[in-house]
Amino acid sequence: MNVLLCTATAAILFIMAEAQTASMPFEKELGATPEALPLATWLIKKTTKLYKTLCNLRGTCDTDWSHLPQEHLLIPEIHNDSKCYPSTFEKEGCLEFLAEGLFSFRIFLEYLQETLFPKKPELTQYLWPATEFLANNLKSQLKNPESMQPIPDAIDDDLVHKIAMYTGWTPAILRHTILRRYLKFMDTAASAIRSINTS
Repeated sequence: MNVLLCTATAAILFIMAEAQTASMPFEKELGATPEALPLATWLIKKTTKLYKTLCNLRGTCDTDWSHLPQEHLLIPEIHNDSKCYPSTFEKEGCLEFLAEGLFSFRIFLEYLQETLFPKKPELTQYLWPATEFLANNLKSQLKNPESMQPIPDAIDDDLVHKIAMYTGWTPAILRHTILRRYLKFMDTAASAIRSINTS
């Protein structure tokens, strides 16, 4: 009995150790704890390649969607009043805005990971883990990181429901739009991070 218990305990500890040492998707290229700008640049490069793959396979990039109804999924965007543009730049405000925006992408990115290329998860499985790492990196640079409140589960649950029930667009266009909005957010975020690094 003791032998079986020891064996089971050892197996559990091994699994836990493996989970703790599992490498992040960017680790081979950037190391285990990359700075914010190299990671943002890596995400842009990786996701741009994914976007082009989607365009080539699905042919959704050249579609005219001007006639489609506006969606109300609250996909994060960086606006002119976000304190991240040169005319309104303020370091603390920008850091908080970027971190909150990246955290808010979780449901959308997990949706892409599950539905974009379900038979080739290696193409998308980096999206949320790397984005979450970047969000935490930016959050840690705040003077008072604990002041940032986590996104309530109720909001995330509501988004999951909205995505599942959304009928304004086809799933292909919805996925394409999320990916395109994410890239736009990341492009602006990378520029803002450069300003943060030099401020």
